[in-house]
Parts: sequence; C-alpha cells; structure tokens
Amino acid sequence: MVFTVWPSVRNSFGRPIALAMMSAAALLHAVALHAQQSSPTVPRQTEADAYTRYELLAPGSAKFRIVYDVTATTAGARYYFNPIRTGSIATDERVFDRATGKPLLFDVVGGAIARAGGVRVSDSTQQYIRVTLARPVPDSGGEARVLIDNAKSCTSCSSRKRTPSTSITTTPKPGRALRHT
Repeated sequence: MVFTVWPSVRNSFGRPIALAMMSAAALLHAVALHAQQSSPTVPRQTEADAYTRYELLAPGSAKFRIVYDVTATTAGARYYFNPIRTGSIATDERVFDRATGKPLLFDVVGGAIARAGGVRVSDSTQQYIRVTLARPVPDSGGEARVLIDNAKSCTSCSSRKRTPSTSITTTPKPGRALRHT
C-alpha cells in the first residue's frame, strides 16, 4: 500500500490526516485478514452413482414421480442438496438413508442456503430439498447413500392433446392371455 502524507493538512491534534487514514486502513486490513482465516471455506458438494427414475402419473395431470438415488461424497458433509426444477412444485416427498432404510429429515431451502452448503448456485431463486444425512460423510473418503422419492407438478408442461403416431404391441407372459376391453 502506498500512502502520501500532505504535511500542510492536519487534524485537530496536529497530526497529518494521512497518518490517521493509514492507521484506519491497517486496522481494516487486519480485521479482513482475520475474517478470511477464521471462516472455513465450505467444500463444493460432490456426488456419485446418481440414478433417476421418472414415472408419469395420471394422464393430463401434468404430474410425475421422481425417484432419485444418489451417493453424497463430500467429506464431512452433514447435508445433501437436491435441486427442485424451476417451474415444478415438489409434493409427497420422502427421503431415506439407503444404509438403514430409515427416513431422513429434510426441508425446502433457497439458493443462498444451498450455496452456503457447498452447492454452486447461479440462480438465487432456485429451491432445493436439503436432506439431513444420518451421519456426516467420513473424511476418509466415505459416502452417504440417499433415496429421494417425490411427486412433482410441472407448471411449465404442455397439456396439448397429442395423437399416437405408433402402435404398441404387447406380448403376454406365458400362460396368460390379453383381454381387450
């Protein structure tokens, strides 16, 4: 840092004003440096082995079910954040620990909380399902398997009528006959 002292400009104590400014700048720098050192950086959320299954619900309802099976791999993580697609409304959520089959606590949070939890968020209006893991992901490279099961309403889905362009042939299981109604 470079400071210039103008000896003709003095404060009421007779000291050059630049010296007072230099002292204030040094104090601010020390406080900022301490804040950087004392606030731990949150590691970026990582995952592996993600599997997603989409199931269409009643025709015309613009609803579908998503089953999302994922492994949280961020060492020390206590939460896993799953994005809710913009324009969708999550309902009937259920979240399970894959190791025990027990339900996990979860809530819906905004982008600021997800960012603080290690998610790279570009849209601050994005919402996430924040899953509280049964135990923190081990620092030694462990994992936490999570199953998220929910139904979603798609407000941006089209409800235009479509005509089938192909016919589907169904083959019955051996010993069973198909009944047409």
